[in-house]
Amino acid sequence: MIVFHDRPGELPPIGALPGELEKIENRMIPEKSLDGRFPLSGKIGASSPVREAGVAALIFGGDHFESRLLLSLAGLPIELVRKPGEDADGEFPALGRRRHRRQGGGFDESISFRFLRSFVSVHGGDGAASFAVRQSHPVAKSFPATGILKRTIVPLLSALLLIPGCGKKIAAPAAPVATSPVDRVPGFWIWHRSSPLSVRETAALAALGRPRLYRQIVEFGWRDGQWRARPLSERAPELPAGTLPVVRLDPGAETLERPDTAGMLAKWLRFYFPQGHPDALQLDYDCPVRLLPQYAAMIAQLRRDLGLKEISVTALASWISAPELPALGRAVEEMVPMFYDMTPDGSASIKAGFAVPMAGAEAAKWIALWKDCRTPWRAGLPDFERLSLFDPNGSPAGHLRQWSPEDLLDAAVTAMPATHGGAFFRIDRDAGMRGTALHAGQVLVWRAPGDDELRAMIAASVDAGARGVVWFALPVPGLRAHHSPAHLAELMGGRTPQPSVRAWIDASGRVILRNDGPGDLSFDPERPPHSFALFSSGPGAFGISGPGGFYRLSEDGPRERCVKSVLSFTELQGGAEIASESGLITSGEGRELRWSLDDSPPSPLPSP
Repeated sequence: MIVFHDRPGELPPIGALPGELEKIENRMIPEKSLDGRFPLSGKIGASSPVREAGVAALIFGGDHFESRLLLSLAGLPIELVRKPGEDADGEFPALGRRRHRRQGGGFDESISFRFLRSFVSVHGGDGAASFAVRQSHPVAKSFPATGILKRTIVPLLSALLLIPGCGKKIAAPAAPVATSPVDRVPGFWIWHRSSPLSVRETAALAALGRPRLYRQIVEFGWRDGQWRARPLSERAPELPAGTLPVVRLDPGAETLERPDTAGMLAKWLRFYFPQGHPDALQLDYDCPVRLLPQYAAMIAQLRRDLGLKEISVTALASWISAPELPALGRAVEEMVPMFYDMTPDGSASIKAGFAVPMAGAEAAKWIALWKDCRTPWRAGLPDFERLSLFDPNGSPAGHLRQWSPEDLLDAAVTAMPATHGGAFFRIDRDAGMRGTALHAGQVLVWRAPGDDELRAMIAASVDAGARGVVWFALPVPGLRAHHSPAHLAELMGGRTPQPSVRAWIDASGRVILRNDGPGDLSFDPERPPHSFALFSSGPGAFGISGPGGFYRLSEDGPRERCVKSVLSFTELQGGAEIASESGLITSGEGRELRWSLDDSPPSPLPSP
């Protein structure tokens, strides 16, 4: 690094008192630069916990490098990020410079520290905080401070000796991607699934256009002293155009710290795809932040070994504040940060009736921070239902995998009022649900993202520069998708999803209800099930039959005198249909048959 300050050959010590420089990182040293260390003082907004501070600052010249200034502000580490081209004179966006000619020649420098809370991300943990300035903006408040610039020229050769690898040419960072065209076709992860997509699923996805799919094929990692691959299917699945295979790397540092990770993964992929491996791949790895540069190096080696043209990686939402992230970004063509499951439920909060929403304001705030990402990225958003079990003291007891809406409706539970973030149910007596033991006093919490929350997250993603959205996930046993692909496509297109339901009788006396619209009739445990009512102008129309695919069948009296029959159901997604058992309608001759959905005005019921 090139540093000009008042003590040649000496850098301020790490961990110095407030007002001292702690660390500087330069991505590229321009031919001409002006660096100086200034004592600053000023106030930060009244809503901030920091009121008075002395800080140190640097001014950089040039337009082709990225700089990070880490300094101490009243004992808290502060990070200022200067992106290429953000200011015409190459200064930090948070700093303004005024030059005053003084008598006798030369210049005095005075600095204004501009702190705009609306354009600053604040992250705290363990008593620390970091502030990353997002962009230059008209000054909301100025906090003047003065200082004399003391320049001491340090020979460039000395500076070069301080820069690891500075003899190599370092490319300027890429331009922001916020203006990239937005792909309004929803993408999907296909997770923990060994079976191929059904005919109906394939048709539903094809109707959207060409959705980008990410299909998990294996869990791979170093376990028990050896490499282990756990593929989801014995043979490689068929990957339609636009589908990336996903390799889930075992969490933890051990997998990445092995020197042969890339080579062993490449070897396995060649074996798994004997006819030739795909030229695009996604890696899913909860990488420790400190190992992101090693992760980038492993990806570069994997690309060389396999000749991959495209590599996508999933990312934790919190990585956006890591200084190591740009190294990973330069190694891949795409990132997909996941904006769900970011905060665990607290025991005290659950006892008080507060669960962390699956989609909400916190996720939207994290999405906004990714506006600074220089690598093309898509937002990973949730579209699944979750049923969680908690002990009476609020501690988590796990998520139920094998369950259905009908299981929850039939359970011996009591709805708890005045809750937030999900629907709460207290278990009344010991029982079981699809192999999971439930005990009296425990609490079940059902969660799913609503349309309003998803609209907000989609809008936040587009505003932050995401090139598209990837939804987690298409349904598999143990993972219930809350919306159909068509419903999500309507939301992404800025439209209100509308169901279009029709009913008819077939030749066997079955009653069929179908949703031809893109909007879903969704499950909501806090409301009664949907009702499909059948009316007859006279008795004798209804026979002895079961509900079939419906939840329940109820009648208004003995069958021989019955003129109304109600079939209830929990959900009917776009493109789906439900049918009763055969023989529900015995004869419609001489009688007028009508039907009604959720108390809508009755309509004629067509018969064959």
